[in-house]
Amino acid sequence: MNNQHLLDRTKALKLYGLIDHWSDINKADWLPPLLQWEENARTQRSLERRVHQAKLPPFKSIEQFDWSWPEKCDQALIMNCMQGDFMSECINIIFCGPNGVGKSTLACNIMQQTILQGHTAIFTTAGHMLNELASQESDQALKRRLRYYTQPALLCIDELGYLCS
Repeated sequence: MNNQHLLDRTKALKLYGLIDHWSDINKADWLPPLLQWEENARTQRSLERRVHQAKLPPFKSIEQFDWSWPEKCDQALIMNCMQGDFMSECINIIFCGPNGVGKSTLACNIMQQTILQGHTAIFTTAGHMLNELASQESDQALKRRLRYYTQPALLCIDELGYLCS
């Protein structure tokens, strides 16, 4: 493997001790697997952190979704959303329909895919989010909570229509 490529990977990982001793270790057989292990571990921890922070509720996978039940559901469009292209195009996705047709399940599946693609996300209900924002006792606390909800790349607000009833 190219030494410059290994050095670039080491710098990207910010392994400064290895960088400081680069002339001593750059030809070592153990270096490429060590860098790969570190990259894999960091990728896994990042995924676990994003999944934990997303607060996704339990949901059925897209493979278990009953496409025959919601009579007006564009499966091809949903599967396209699963690719995550809407993220780079800054497009909002809104699911409308009666209770029990799978809006939350579809949203959770799309959200899970965006997390797997490396994006940050948060799942919440409209009632929970509004109650939380209303309960903040100072302007600073409200700003921090607003930042919490606006910082992730994807915010999924469930049960929004229920507030209108």
